[in-house]
Amino acid sequence: MCQNIIERNFEPLKHIFVNLISGENYPHIGTNDFLSFCRKVEILDETMPSSYVEIAWSGLLSGNRPAGPGNTLFRHEFLEMFIRIANAKYRDSGRVKSSSEALEFLL
Repeated sequence: MCQNIIERNFEPLKHIFVNLISGENYPHIGTNDFLSFCRKVEILDETMPSSYVEIAWSGLLSGNRPAGPGNTLFRHEFLEMFIRIANAKYRDSGRVKSSSEALEFLL
């Protein structure tokens, strides 16, 4: 279901990704650019501190993945970050029951 939500919202998500990769880590997204984006769109708040985003970022990068430059994300990892953040902010707090509801709510 999360895949369907991402497919329905792919055009604006792709525009966000392209905007964010135009920074210092082209063609990838760096931590600072992503955190700045999260602040601008008010993802970060009392229920979602920047420290959680940094932990989720590190967890995402610690898996078996192709080598990217430094501490940066590829597009598919950028999309996964939305799911991780949505789960932490909405599902894990009990505000919604599923990952797909959390993602829909976040987007």
